Amino acid sequence: MRKILNLIGYEKPTEIQELTEKPILDGKDTLVIAPTGFGKTLAVVIPIFKKILEDKNRIDALYITPLRALNRDVFKRIINLGTKLGIDVDVRHGDTPNKIRRSQSFDPPNMLITTPETLQAIMVGKKLREHLKNVKYVIIDEIHEICESKRGSQLAVGLERLKEIAGDFQRIGLSATIENPKEVSEFLTSKKCEIINLGRKKEYQIEVEYYNNIKSSLNRIKKIIEESKSCLIFTNTRETAEALGSRLKEDGISVEVHHSSLSKNVRIKIEDKFKTGKTKVIVSTSSLELGIDVGSVDVVIQYGSPRQVTRLTQRVGRSGHSVNRISKGYIICNDKEEYTEALAIKKLFEEGWMEGIKIIKNPLDVLSHQIVGICIDKGKTNQEDIYNIIKRSYPFKKLSLSKFKEVVNFLKRMRLIGGEEEIYRTRKGLMYYFNNLSVIPDEKNYLVIDKEENKRIGILHEGFVSEHVYENSNFIMKGEPWKVVDIEGNKIYVVRSEEIDVNIPVWEGENIPIDKEVSKECCEIKKKVFEEQKKFGYPDCKKIIVEEAGDIIIIHSCFGSKINETIGKLLGALISSETGENVKVRSDAYRVMIKQRYNYEKIENLIKDIKPSWVLDIIKSSIKNSQLFEHRFIHVGRRFDIIQRDAEYSHGIIGRMIKIYSNTPVVEETTNEILNEKMDIVETEKLFEKIRNGKIKITGVFNYEFSPLAAEGINISLSVVKPREKDEIINLVDKRLSKKKFFFICMKCGNTIGELTTENIGDLKCNKCGARLIGFVPLKEKEIAKRAVKKYISNKPLDKDERNIIKKLKQTSELFLSYGKDGVYVMGGFGIGVATAKRILSKYHKDKSSLIKEIIKEEKNFISNRKFWST
Repeated sequence: MRKILNLIGYEKPTEIQELTEKPILDGKDTLVIAPTGFGKTLAVVIPIFKKILEDKNRIDALYITPLRALNRDVFKRIINLGTKLGIDVDVRHGDTPNKIRRSQSFDPPNMLITTPETLQAIMVGKKLREHLKNVKYVIIDEIHEICESKRGSQLAVGLERLKEIAGDFQRIGLSATIENPKEVSEFLTSKKCEIINLGRKKEYQIEVEYYNNIKSSLNRIKKIIEESKSCLIFTNTRETAEALGSRLKEDGISVEVHHSSLSKNVRIKIEDKFKTGKTKVIVSTSSLELGIDVGSVDVVIQYGSPRQVTRLTQRVGRSGHSVNRISKGYIICNDKEEYTEALAIKKLFEEGWMEGIKIIKNPLDVLSHQIVGICIDKGKTNQEDIYNIIKRSYPFKKLSLSKFKEVVNFLKRMRLIGGEEEIYRTRKGLMYYFNNLSVIPDEKNYLVIDKEENKRIGILHEGFVSEHVYENSNFIMKGEPWKVVDIEGNKIYVVRSEEIDVNIPVWEGENIPIDKEVSKECCEIKKKVFEEQKKFGYPDCKKIIVEEAGDIIIIHSCFGSKINETIGKLLGALISSETGENVKVRSDAYRVMIKQRYNYEKIENLIKDIKPSWVLDIIKSSIKNSQLFEHRFIHVGRRFDIIQRDAEYSHGIIGRMIKIYSNTPVVEETTNEILNEKMDIVETEKLFEKIRNGKIKITGVFNYEFSPLAAEGINISLSVVKPREKDEIINLVDKRLSKKKFFFICMKCGNTIGELTTENIGDLKCNKCGARLIGFVPLKEKEIAKRAVKKYISNKPLDKDERNIIKKLKQTSELFLSYGKDGVYVMGGFGIGVATAKRILSKYHKDKSSLIKEIIKEEKNFISNRKFWST
């Protein structure tokens, strides 16, 4: 080990490298667990290289990594060592050029670095499949990341299919620190597994700081940056990352923003600039959590709560990226609840607790794809053989034969496979297999446009849009509430709203659930931080408080995101079935909020009456009528090949498809996916059992004002961008109206005056005849206005369009004669015509702000009602 390390500039092995060498050389399946920077990659690659040197073959080893971005960094690290040892290492993934693919098929390397999806492709390729017979070693990098998702289920079956090709091979997993290593080792291999776990030996230094305004928190961030050599800043949303990056750039800080919406090339450039010191700071979402090499990081800042102990560990672990250095991190909060949450997460971190990895069991869309894949592998084959191969994988370990046959029969009806006891893939099945190599859904983004300013304000992810966005719905973006007035294709048009029951947009991967243990600890800390809550009472893991204020019920429940989401859906369904009305329900890790004409006593009694046995059936029934269900059905339907990947489907068509496939694996898997990802049925059932047994008490209260903890839930603002004050909005509108340009022409002599903005009008009159009867129109009507006025002055006949423009010019000339510059200013408003302008100007306005407010009001009115007007 030491000699090989010396070849690439290392003096001696790290602890994990010394511990790992013997079990790998002895051929044991091994799970290696250590924090970032401890040399895990070399710990497993060096002994594998030693074994390859003893008996070289083409594709002796596969190195499987979950992210394409990782390939580049892993490749650089391993290729250097491989070259020095005379071992060929190459990379293959979805973006690998055809020329290189062909070369790899004829002359493959000794070690191939690839992704789970590409493994699915090369296993059925004629030439590479032959070379895969040589595989003796498979390394799975970031196994903790992959095993929780459907990609993990796909890979687990893929490894069993590879075993059918290559025979038994040695399996090695690389993982960050995890709570349940035993289960992850069972995911890796069905054989006895050597677990080498350093735990959390790395030294961490983490500070949690609270500032009651954004300006103070930004100043603190700038000070930390100034005192460091290099800094990574993590946020939980792309919107916040972009906004924070923009603020820091305005203050002259060399900063780049990194997230998964950016192209691969842009991300690579950002990472390289940071590594070479050209950029000192990167603001990132989870896109830099994993093992992407960005060089030395001096300090990590988490802006807002990290929401999970595992995320805090991974993110702060990016600093001090070596064995002997301290990982230094700051959590900067300007929200009191996020501050208490961050304190709770830090406390649990120091106690050694972290969230456990939850492996998805029996995903039916993955099962469908793998059945077809095995048919491609083997040609005509026995159903029992396929069932046994799949059951060897951990996610499908408890798959029943009846469920397997149900999916097989569905695939036959879909003509993806044929045959009876022995089955085979069809031509359609072959296309289906290759079209579904990835189980990651293709999500589209929607552009959000402010109709008042005709300006882009951000992007919403399809998942959020499907669940929360429709005409007249409200959501928060850029720290402000917005109301949806129109949706056209992938564009959502909005105006500012004053509603308080608004939704906060999140993106897949960024809607991070908070565990019940974090919520429980946070609720205890709140008793010290929120002293003003004392007179209202404190909720905790043994007490639920139902609070009524105004038309909103707040159920204070310290049970985490998934349990509270389940409670919210459950109560919403029960209230809706009783009243016959739609119920607005929102939940987070600490409360459930209901906007309905139910008082706290009814809610309290309703909660007490719920039987645990009701939970699953009511939830299943309620989610099938949701927009979320339709959205997930589309993605699951694509994986079952009943929906084309590039097709657009209306709400009505999807609704009919759900009915058609109601008793099939498609609807069943859609339901399972939502339940696994969004809710926790088992723990919710336990909760209601404790309520019925009196182990959890419920207290109901009526307040004339929201308690501090209730207000925290209602007045959420997650953006680093400060919400615009009314004065700021008025200034923006004033600037827009002042810059609006019109074309002016004399209606007495037809003299063209030209193009002017409102601010440049001055004492305007015709420079030819001196008249003040000046008409004006938008610039797009300039040419028709010139032509029409010329004919009008000459008494020549006008066509219909010309008559309309003359009418408009006469009206605007009268408006200008009566109100001068103010008439032009008001006409600059969006959708404001002459009649509306006269109505606005006829009112008394004590100052310009009053006038602008009236213009804004009319603009909103126009935007909201536009679709009902004939053009």
